[in-house]
Amino acid sequence: MFIIEILLYGLAFFIASKFLSGVHMKGYLSAVLVALIVAIINGLLGHYLEPIMSNSIIVNLIVSTIVIKIADNFTSGFRTDGWLPALYLAILVAVLAWFIPFI
Repeated sequence: MFIIEILLYGLAFFIASKFLSGVHMKGYLSAVLVALIVAIINGLLGHYLEPIMSNSIIVNLIVSTIVIKIADNFTSGFRTDGWLPALYLAILVAVLAWFIPFI
């Protein structure tokens, strides 16, 4: 199930990158790698950040933006042109992620 979710989140990152001019994704495999990095970081830090993230959508988006910028540093096929495009990407992926359970 984890692999399927990573592939679907990769699809969400890929689709979102096509709508945002400040987000550059080389291809679907790069998007899957970004999804995997985000999942690993969330898995490592999620337990510690859960108390503050569960109470506020804004805090959740800020943390997601930071994680996306970290993923930006670890992948050559993915780049954001600053913090604002990373925030927009976090918002769009969050919206697209609502549909993942229905797929």
